[in-house]
Order: sequence, then C-alpha cells, then structure tokens
Amino acid sequence: MNLYFNKQKITGDKFENEKTIRKIILKRHMIIDFQNSEFDEYKGNENSKFIGVENTGVIQVLRIRGRLFKVFPKVVVNLDIKNGLESLKYRLSFISTIVMIFLACVLIMGIISYFTSQVFPLDLEVFLGAFVIYSICIYVEFYFTKIELKTHLSFNRES
Repeated sequence: MNLYFNKQKITGDKFENEKTIRKIILKRHMIIDFQNSEFDEYKGNENSKFIGVENTGVIQVLRIRGRLFKVFPKVVVNLDIKNGLESLKYRLSFISTIVMIFLACVLIMGIISYFTSQVFPLDLEVFLGAFVIYSICIYVEFYFTKIELKTHLSFNRES
C-alpha cells in the first residue's frame, strides 16, 4: 500500500522523456525504499541524478542526495511507463512513512491526554516540534526532487 501525496502529468514526447529518465538514473535491483541515496556512494557517476528500480510497468526513482540531506526523509517518485510515461507520483519511503505516522499518533495521543486530564504534558511540545520539523524536511526534500525532475522532464501539475 502506497500513500501518494502528489501526482503530476508529464507532457512532451513520451519516448524522449523515457529515454531521458533512463539516462539520468542508476539502475538498482533492490527495493528502492531501502536504498542508500547518499552522494558519496555514487561518486563515479556524475551524470546520474537518481537511483532507480524498474518493476512491471513502473520505474521507481530516488534522488541522490548530499551529506546535508542524509537525515531528510526519502521521497520516492513512481513513473508509470506501462501507459507510456504519462504521469509520476510522489510518496514517502517506507521508513519515512512509519516515522511520520508515529509522530502523528504520539501528537494525537498527547492532545487527547491534555483534554482528558487538563494537564499539559511536556512531551507534547517535543513531539509537536519534531512533527513540524519532520514535515518541513519532507517539504524541502519534495521540493528538491521536483526541481531536479523539472530540469529533465516537462510536466504539469494534475489536480
């Protein structure tokens, strides 16, 4: 089960877009959610901007990131090649999704605890801060992934 939080329609020549995607990704054969995406791992391939795994009808790509972004959550992009590379979908990796769900659950339990006991738990401030910081990190990683794809493909936002 994947929770996609953005979908975009790809415009332009589908053959050229697929050729470009295949040129900028490093093929891997392991599940993309558990791939190491640190830049130092892929130093010999300066032309490659993404690592990718091709499954039946879908190419999943993950942006190769520098050391600064090592702690940021991973944003996986699914490219639908079964229908001629018409759209791409963004989602969080498995571990990033688990962390986000954990932070949201603890935050909700802290709010419920506050309303039932009328005592403000100090942990709520910590988890609220962690939730906000993690959400900002997701947005920043999503933004850089989107910008990197935009330099190689032409697409429009689908509502």
